Amino acid sequence: MRPLQVLMKKIVSALAPKVFLWTLLALLVAGGAVVFWAEKLRSRQEAVAERNELQLLGDALEAVFGLIEPQSNTHPVASLFERLSGRPELKRLRIFDIQGRIRWSMERAEEGRHLEKDVYRDFLLGRNIVQTTSGQRRLIRRLSLQPSCLRCHQNNAAGQLLGGFELEMAVPARQGTQLVFWLSGAVFVLALALAAALALVIRGGITLPLECIRRGLEAALEGKYASNLREGEKGEIGRLGGVANRLMKKMADLESANLDSQLVQQQAERELVLKEELEQKNRIIQETNQSLSRRLQELELLYGLSTELVGTLDAQEIFRIISERIGQSLSAEGFLFLALDEEQRRLQVVIARGVFEKLPVEKLTDAQLGLCAEAMRRRRQVYHPDLSQVRHPRGEYDNLGLSGSLVGVPLVQKNFSFGVMVFFRDRTDAFSREELRLLDSLARQASLALATSRLYQEKLDLSVTDDLTQVANRRQLFNRLEQEWNRARRFGGPLSVVMIDVDHFKIYNDRNGHLLGDRVLKEVAAVLKSSTRNVDIVARYGGEEFVVILPGQSKEAAVSVAEKLRSAIAERSFPRGYSQPLGSVTISLGVATFPQDAENPHQLLERADLALYASKSSGRNRTTAFHPELTAMEEERRRQQQSHHRPRRRRQVFLVDPT
Repeated sequence: MRPLQVLMKKIVSALAPKVFLWTLLALLVAGGAVVFWAEKLRSRQEAVAERNELQLLGDALEAVFGLIEPQSNTHPVASLFERLSGRPELKRLRIFDIQGRIRWSMERAEEGRHLEKDVYRDFLLGRNIVQTTSGQRRLIRRLSLQPSCLRCHQNNAAGQLLGGFELEMAVPARQGTQLVFWLSGAVFVLALALAAALALVIRGGITLPLECIRRGLEAALEGKYASNLREGEKGEIGRLGGVANRLMKKMADLESANLDSQLVQQQAERELVLKEELEQKNRIIQETNQSLSRRLQELELLYGLSTELVGTLDAQEIFRIISERIGQSLSAEGFLFLALDEEQRRLQVVIARGVFEKLPVEKLTDAQLGLCAEAMRRRRQVYHPDLSQVRHPRGEYDNLGLSGSLVGVPLVQKNFSFGVMVFFRDRTDAFSREELRLLDSLARQASLALATSRLYQEKLDLSVTDDLTQVANRRQLFNRLEQEWNRARRFGGPLSVVMIDVDHFKIYNDRNGHLLGDRVLKEVAAVLKSSTRNVDIVARYGGEEFVVILPGQSKEAAVSVAEKLRSAIAERSFPRGYSQPLGSVTISLGVATFPQDAENPHQLLERADLALYASKSSGRNRTTAFHPELTAMEEERRRQQQSHHRPRRRRQVFLVDPT
C-alpha cells in the first residue's frame, strides 16, 4: 500500500497549480457572466418601464376621445396632440378610420393616405404594442363608438369600431450599458482563450503523460507490467512515472508471489479433495466389507443350517437344529418355538429359551399365545419394535409382561403351517433390517426341511400302513415282529402274538356288499387299536385277518387281552350285523407265545394261526391258546386245504414281504 500512497501524493502535488489556475479562470468567467446577466436584467426592466409609459400614453389618448369640451362641444384631442407633438421621443402620432385612411398625423403630408400594410394588418389583428426593427416601440389602439360620440356619429351604434390611432416612440440609447456589455463579453472571450491555451498546456504536459500512466496501470491490472512509464521526463511527471514503475514492479513481485501461493493452495486443495475421496472410498470399502462379512455370516449360517437339515428327516431333530442354529446365533434374550398340533389345531410350546424359560409358557392362554401366533395367522413376519405400545382393540393378546422388541417368523410352506419362531430382545427397535431379512431366509430353510420331513413321514406311513384300516400292513408287521423277537430273545422276556379273523366275512360281503364290508374292517381295526396299548402293534395280515403283537405279555395275559378284544367286537353294533349267521359281527382269535410255543418268528405266527384255526373249527367267536395237542390238527387243515383245490396263500408266513 505504501507505493500506492506515494503515487497518489505525487499526482496531487502535480495537479495542484493547474487546479488553482483552472479555478481562477472559472471565477473570471463566472464574474463576467454575472455582470452580463445583471446588465441584461436591468435593460429588460427599463424596456418594461418604457412599454408601460407607452401604454399609459395610449390609455390617456383613448380617454380623451371619450371627453367633450363644454365650450367647443368637441373632443380636446387637437390640443393634446399639439402638446404631444413637441416631445422629442414621440416619433409618430396619427389617427385613422376603419378603412385605414389617415385622418390626422404629426406629419401633415400623411393625412388622407392609407396606412402601411403591416400596420393595418396589426390593427385588424388587434395587436397593441409592436417592437420595430429600428429599436422603436409602436402602439396601436382601436377606437369604438362611445355615448358621447353619438352627437357627431348619429348613424352608428354604440360600441361600433370607428378606427384607431398609432403611437411610435424611440427607445433611448444606453451608452453605459453597452460599454459594460461589451466589456463583459470581452472578458468572457479572453477567459475562454486563456482556458483553451491552458487546456492545451495541460493536455500536453499533464493529460497525455497521465493517460500514458493510466494505460500502463490498466495494463498492470490485466497482468501486463511495464517499466517505462515517463520515468525519463523532467518534473513531477517524471517522478510520477518513476513511482509508477516501482509500483508496478512491486505489483509484479506480488503477483508472482500470489501465483505461487495460489499454486500451493491449489495443490493443497487438490490433495485435500483426494484425501476426502480416499476417505470416502475407504468408508465405502469398510461398509462393503462389513456388509460382505454380514452376508458371509448369513450365508455360513444358512449353509450350516441347510447342511444339518438335509442330514435328517426327523421332525424333533429339526426342532433341535432350529433351536441351536437359529435361536442361539442371533444373540436374542429370548427364543420361543411353537409347533402346530395337527390334531388339536393349536400351538404347543416345543422350545423355550432365555426369558421365556422363566415364563409359564406351558400355561399361556390363547390370548397370550395370540401375540406369538400373530405371524402365523398373517402368514408373514410380524415385528413389534416396542411391546409397550402393543394394543389390540379386542384384547386378543397382551404383551406377555415383557418390554422390548419382539419378532414372530412363521414356518409356512405353501398352504401348510408348521409353527412360528419368536425372538425377543429387551430393548426397543433392537432388530435391524438385515436381521429381519435373515430370519425370513432361515424360516424358509426350516419350513422346507419340515415340509420334507412331513412328506417323508407321510410316504413312510403309506409304505408301512394299510390304506383301508390305517393300521400297520404286512411289511410293517414283519419288521416289527422281527424287532420285538430280537428284543425278547436278548432280554429274555415273553412275546405273544394274537391272530384274529372276522367270522363269516365272505357271507357278510355277499349279503351286504363290499362297501359295508370295508366299513366293518375299518371299525374292527379301530376297536383293536383303541383296546390295546401304545406299545402293542396292530396289523392287517390280509383280507379279514389281523395280527396283534403284544411285547412283554405272557400267554395268560395275552389270552386276557384277546378275550377283551373279542368282547369289544361282540358288543359293538356294526351295520347290518344281524345278517351274520351268529346274529352279529364276531371274531375268532388264536394266541401263541414265545418261548413256550415257538423258536422263531415264522413258527410263532404259524402256531397263532393254528390256534385261530382251532377257534374257527370249534364254532367261532372264541379265543384259543396254542397247546401241543393242536399240532395234530395241522395235517387235517392241510388236507382240507388241498380238497378245496385252492391253496390259501394268505396262510403263508413271511418274515420279509414277498413283493
